[in-house]
Amino acid sequence: MVSSKAELKRRDNMKKKSKSGGFESLNLSLNVFRGLKRKGYKVPTPIQRKTMPLILSGLDVVAMAHTGSGKTAAFLIPMLQRLNQHVPQGGVRALILSPTRDLALRTLKFTKELGRHTDLCTSLLIGGDSMESQFEELAQNPDIIIATPGRLMHHLSKVDDMSLKTVEYVVFDEADCLFGMGFAEQLHKILTQLSENRQTLLFGATLPSALAEFAKAGMRDPHLISSDQQTLIFVSTKPHVEFLNVLFREEGIEPSICYGDMDQDARKIHVARFRSRKTMQLIVTDVAARGIDIPLLDNVINWDFPTKPKIFVHRVGRAARAGRTGTAFSFVTYDDMPYVLDLHLFLSKPIWPAPTEEKVS
Repeated sequence: MVSSKAELKRRDNMKKKSKSGGFESLNLSLNVFRGLKRKGYKVPTPIQRKTMPLILSGLDVVAMAHTGSGKTAAFLIPMLQRLNQHVPQGGVRALILSPTRDLALRTLKFTKELGRHTDLCTSLLIGGDSMESQFEELAQNPDIIIATPGRLMHHLSKVDDMSLKTVEYVVFDEADCLFGMGFAEQLHKILTQLSENRQTLLFGATLPSALAEFAKAGMRDPHLISSDQQTLIFVSTKPHVEFLNVLFREEGIEPSICYGDMDQDARKIHVARFRSRKTMQLIVTDVAARGIDIPLLDNVINWDFPTKPKIFVHRVGRAARAGRTGTAFSFVTYDDMPYVLDLHLFLSKPIWPAPTEEKVS
């Protein structure tokens, strides 16, 4: 039992450190915080910093993050905080769905490590393990189930009194892989077994259209979060595309490129790599950009300022779709000033200069 004095001291330290953006600012329980400390965690990764406050507030979240970004902890920490302690007769309260046996095993290991100072009970339902041993685990009234969709559906069909209606926290981990591996039908069936009052989280590296539709159907006003920002860079000519491509590569950045007379196969490859978030920058000309639809775009950069206001609006509008916000940056030379003035009159809105390097830092 932790003394109230120690708890008060910890909370006082958390208040002092909250401005730093560390885990202390999340006001986690002592048991969860001790698990983090034991793992050596000090500062949240970008995806953790963006998602955990929303998740801890009870909101549905769609998060795009690559392996190694800290996404697993991003949903495990709020889960441990929410469940708090074992409830023997409470039924299953959290469900984590994984596309593969290996990922489920890693998630179980991570859950036990982070939750070592809690008494939460976890059950693993995956293929390759005996059904009998899994029946025994379920008989212990676990708080958390980590499962692959196929094995979970098998249990639901075999166990008459097994219910997911008590589940209040659901995670679709590597959701793009879940859909890519053909689990879509099973996932939709699992959704029907869950309570409508649940909190739903969806984590993946990409957001294909089928997954976006699934999120619409199974989530309540989800907040879309990405750890990496994608940028569309507009230039005026093919030589400008090639020039920037060389500059980026010299800095160790591999962009996608697209211009008017580009070979169609090469064009498809470059655009596909950008869509799948394997590259984070796409350098294009206006002509080449026609027909390219990137639904979740964070930034637009006008390397060459457009000569007509409508072209500007068409370009930057790509970064503010589906109710999302976006940022547009434009490089302006002395010769571009008439076009900037024309845009100002066309928009009837002020155009702000970008912050200086001193202000950014």
